[in-house]
Amino acid sequence: MSIAARACHPSTEIPDRIFRQTRAQDLLARVAADIEAKTAPFSRIEDLYRDDIHLNVLTSRYLMHNAMRHALGQSRSMAGFEGIPASVKIYLGGVLDTLPEPETVP
Repeated sequence: MSIAARACHPSTEIPDRIFRQTRAQDLLARVAADIEAKTAPFSRIEDLYRDDIHLNVLTSRYLMHNAMRHALGQSRSMAGFEGIPASVKIYLGGVLDTLPEPETVP
C-alpha cells in the first residue's frame, strides 16, 4: 500500500490507533467570535499572536498547552502561567470548557 493510501486508511496498518485533536482552530474561532461580540478580554485576534504566524508565549501558550492536555485526557495546568491576569485565565478556561470530550477509541 502506498504512503498516500496509508495516510487515508491508517486503521488498516494500526487498527487500535487513536487520533486525537486539540481543536485549536475551533478555540481560536471562538475567541475571534467573542472579540467581535465584545465579550473577550482582547480587542483583536492579533493580541494572541507575537507575529504574523506565531501565537504569543503567554496567553496563547496557556490556551494551546491546555488544549493539548485535554486531547490527551490530562487535567488542566496552571504551572508556568502565573503571569496571566486572573480575568484572562477565567475567560480562557471558559473557552477550554467548550471542548468536547477527547477521543478515546479508534
